[in-house]
Amino acid sequence: NIKYGSLPRHTLNVFHNDQYISLKEEEKVSEITYNKDNILKPVILFIHGGAWGSGFKSMYGLLGRRMKNECNYVSVIPNYRVYPSADISGQVRDIHKALLWTINNIEEYGGNNQQIYIMGHSSGAQIAMLLLMCYAYEDTYIHQHIKGYIGLNGPYDIAQHIKLEEIRRLHTTSPMLPANSPNLPFIWTKQFDQLNNWNKTYHNNHIVDGV
Repeated sequence: NIKYGSLPRHTLNVFHNDQYISLKEEEKVSEITYNKDNILKPVILFIHGGAWGSGFKSMYGLLGRRMKNECNYVSVIPNYRVYPSADISGQVRDIHKALLWTINNIEEYGGNNQQIYIMGHSSGAQIAMLLLMCYAYEDTYIHQHIKGYIGLNGPYDIAQHIKLEEIRRLHTTSPMLPANSPNLPFIWTKQFDQLNNWNKTYHNNHIVDGV
């Protein structure tokens, strides 16, 4: 329940190895020097799904623990506002705040802020991709900290997904349509070549082999 912003949903959980903090304290009282890149761990910033209208960070404690214990990663799992408290643009701004908190603070928890991977599931994958498109692609401060993007079952073609929900007769109850407001016009258009070209460029420049 670490605060990363001023609103009630602006909280996050960090899953980390307590041993790093003890090592850091030992370093303060000794003259031994070490390469922090060998001690600090890669970081996963995980954005949960929930059809833009539900979900809590507390649902993903098992993921955070497994990333820590089995993969040796530091994981950051934030809450963010969901519809109707915020539409997609507000959700992207929330995750942007969580990312800035991670960049500025994660070293205190044993994470390397030069090796941040953004992972999202379902609607969280779309929010994470929009974060990269809206901020990380042109913001050099953020750009230098992000090593990769991991999208799990993300609905990127929202226009096509709306048609699917209409066929399944879910469109009147799903928050997808109102949450994905026209505030971000490229969601609603067929400019997918632009997205694909950007994704390839980002991949070639920033994704580490094997991730």
